[in-house]
Amino acid sequence: MLVYLDRDQCSLFGLDYLSPTQSPDGDLVRFFCAADTLLASKKKGYDKETTDLLKPLGGKTAILHPAPAEGPGWYTLLGWLSGRGVYTALDGTTHSL
Repeated sequence: MLVYLDRDQCSLFGLDYLSPTQSPDGDLVRFFCAADTLLASKKKGYDKETTDLLKPLGGKTAILHPAPAEGPGWYTLLGWLSGRGVYTALDGTTHSL
């Protein structure tokens, strides 16, 4: 699922809107944020599909990976933190970070 962060949100979270942050290895750096904080940060609100996905997560930490091929501000929602070094994907499977 793709999630869009506008320029204001990127500024709020310290993200570069036009160029996702890269690690020293050149990998794109994931963004971690409480789902309810992400929802509240969108001044005009998210569309129904995104809201319906994020709202049930509440304060759980969402994991977003930059999707630069989609354009500036786009991130893929990988899932949410579900334990130390573990996350639950949207399909319910668990993975190591």
